[in-house]
Amino acid sequence: MSVAIHINMELAFFVFLNFLHFGICGFINEGFAQYGVELSVFSGRSSPSWTVDRNNPLYPRIAARINRARSTRMSEKLGYSGFVVEMKNPFGQRVFKTVGAGTNPRLELLLLNSSPYPIERSVRRHVIDTVRRSVMYRRKSI
Repeated sequence: MSVAIHINMELAFFVFLNFLHFGICGFINEGFAQYGVELSVFSGRSSPSWTVDRNNPLYPRIAARINRARSTRMSEKLGYSGFVVEMKNPFGQRVFKTVGAGTNPRLELLLLNSSPYPIERSVRRHVIDTVRRSVMYRRKSI
């Protein structure tokens, strides 16, 4: 009877190690199944938010950029302060990244354009103007 228990323990340990290996490697290699995007722009009402999944045509470009990007500080000014991106993999694990206003212009515009529904024209214009000003400011300082 002790031999059967020993074999079952070895089997359980083997299954556990495989779960850890494929779970962690799956998190890294499979990438994220979807991205929850929040446009942080309003202080008195809820900010627009949406999900970007593999069906979104911008998904591959967003995935490539957001996975390489570091979180950047959100702007403390009123109005557009950046994006909060929640990344979820197929196992339900979550990681949050922030993309502060004007810190990563290409990624910010990709995220803005990934919305499946129209964003208010004035809000959209405000975000684009903020990103454009940050690019112009960087060019002047070089």
